[in-house]
Amino acid sequence: MKRKIVAFIAAAGLAMLFLPALTIGDKESDDPVLNFYIDRARATAESRNPIERGTVFSFDAVTYYKRIGRGGKVDLVDSTRSTYYYSFGERDSLTTDTSVSSREYEVDIFYPNVFDHDYIYNFYPNDTGGADLAIGFDTDSMVQDEPVGIAIIDRSRYFLKWLYLYYSDRKGYKRYSHSLRFSEQDGFVFPDSIWSVAAKVGLFSTDYYRLETGISNLVIEP
Repeated sequence: MKRKIVAFIAAAGLAMLFLPALTIGDKESDDPVLNFYIDRARATAESRNPIERGTVFSFDAVTYYKRIGRGGKVDLVDSTRSTYYYSFGERDSLTTDTSVSSREYEVDIFYPNVFDHDYIYNFYPNDTGGADLAIGFDTDSMVQDEPVGIAIIDRSRYFLKWLYLYYSDRKGYKRYSHSLRFSEQDGFVFPDSIWSVAAKVGLFSTDYYRLETGISNLVIEP
């Protein structure tokens, strides 16, 4: 099921390149409906992100490192199980419980508030009016320091449910994409699954890999 969802998001990211967009100048467009959702999604992302709010929390994470070979063959190479502790917007400590090798794969739970940038936003013409609303965000810059992609929000409550980020110009990579699925707990929206797919450039070769992380046992201090 996860593979189908990730494939759908990746395909939607490519489809976004061929759709008409609405330009946001100073985060405003000519479409009042689009502005309505952008404004509320921005405010919700700010208020319900535990890192931005400086919340004290901890969670367990299991990360699988998979190498992508010829013909798209995917092989499990490594895995790590760790516990993370955060406070005041920073990671306090990390405890590795188990690892099949000496290498540790640290989980990056940070994600940008994509509704608080000077992006070009767009709706999708195949929107069915269901509980989820997909909003594409792109840039007209030739050098893309910021990610582009798709944000899927709850249509009535405006919080993030999925976020697909693509970095075309990330240092050390030919391509880098980062996808997150979110869930609610104690009034906060937190990623419960994270996928990173990358082509990392080395001295003599390029390493094509995928990191898959599942997050559980989230504890948020009152």
